[in-house]
Amino acid sequence: MALGAATRLLRLLGSERRSTVASGVRDRLVRRAGARYCGGRARTVGDIIETDVPETYAMVSTKLFATLTHVLRTEEFDYLFRTNSSTYVDRRRLVEQAGTRPRTGYWGGFEGQHDGVPFTSGTGTLLSRDVVLRAVEQQWDWAAIDDVALGSALHAAGLRPEPLGRPVITGAHEVVDPGPEVFMWRCKGVDRRDDVQTMTTLHELLRSTD
Repeated sequence: MALGAATRLLRLLGSERRSTVASGVRDRLVRRAGARYCGGRARTVGDIIETDVPETYAMVSTKLFATLTHVLRTEEFDYLFRTNSSTYVDRRRLVEQAGTRPRTGYWGGFEGQHDGVPFTSGTGTLLSRDVVLRAVEQQWDWAAIDDVALGSALHAAGLRPEPLGRPVITGAHEVVDPGPEVFMWRCKGVDRRDDVQTMTTLHELLRSTD
């Protein structure tokens, strides 16, 4: 099957509730496409990193791998923080907290488990540079979701995450500041427009205490 056809199938299979057979087909296709696209081109445009990985949910693990590889090749940094759009991050606190962590061998975030293997959720993963390098040197499972694939790679490298605080806020009425050690909040309600108001309320609270 041509890769173009595989990509089209990924979009179809990723958009519906899958049977066991469809899940197996999907995983084989994703692994094949992941191996093809993981070494593709990436470029920095302003503050955005663009890759040649197809824009489909099934390929988010490959996209993360391509992004980490690009950042290692093009940027100088001590730590990398990976987050998502439903997270509010206090950047000042993030820098302060990163400064208290080891400069090497560090992996921290809100910890979960998948099939007994630890991972840190997409809300926020903090990695020292050498750990980013170790992650992309491992064999990735392209069919796994991105945070699970990253966790599996780091687990294979013999690493274990430090649990970091991550309050979950479903609305502006729940906004609270647990203290200076917390620098990320998951803002996830029913309506994303409400999440914007939640983040705004949280931002105003935090700035009022600066």
